[in-house]
Amino acid sequence: MKKAIYIACSLLFMIVIVIFLTGQTSKAKGKYWYQVTVTPGDTKNYYDYYGSTSLSEEEFIKRLKGNDYIVLENLVYFDKEGEVHSWDEWNSVLENRIYINPKSIISVNPVKESEIKISE
Repeated sequence: MKKAIYIACSLLFMIVIVIFLTGQTSKAKGKYWYQVTVTPGDTKNYYDYYGSTSLSEEEFIKRLKGNDYIVLENLVYFDKEGEVHSWDEWNSVLENRIYINPKSIISVNPVKESEIKISE
C-alpha cells in the first residue's frame, strides 16, 4: 500500500513539475533538472529531491558508479496544493543546494525541460 502511494505521489509531482515548466522564470541554461530519490542508510524511508545540475543524464548516471557526491542546486518543493516553491521559502537557513552520496540514490528521474516556474 505504501509503495502504491509513493508511486502515485511521485507521478503527481512529476506532472506538477511539467505543468510549471513554462512561464517567466530565471532560466538555468546548461542545467538539467532531476527528481532524485534517496534512502538514508538501512532504513525503509526515502526522500525525493527536485533540483538542477550541470550534469547531463549520461554524466549523472556515470557519477552513480563513483564515490563523488552529486550536487543538486535550485531545489524546489511542493506544498499541499501541489504548487512549486523555492527551497528557500521552506528553510531560509540552508543554502539552496544539497550534496548527495551516490550510494544512497535509489532512482533518478530527468525532468523534460530546463526551466521551472516557481509559484509566487
